[in-house]
Amino acid sequence: MFAPQEISEKKNVALVNDIVTLKILSHLNGTIHAAIEEPHLGVLYTKCRKCG
Repeated sequence: MFAPQEISEKKNVALVNDIVTLKILSHLNGTIHAAIEEPHLGVLYTKCRKCG
């Protein structure tokens, strides 16, 4: 798992409607915290952020 300071430094890597595989780290106060830092996890499908 990640230390708390490492989690807060991570950026959003996916947008709404992207298809991703991820690992749920926690669910606190209605917010889901997840990671994709393992080899078998990541973004499976996305569209261009500029042209859609």
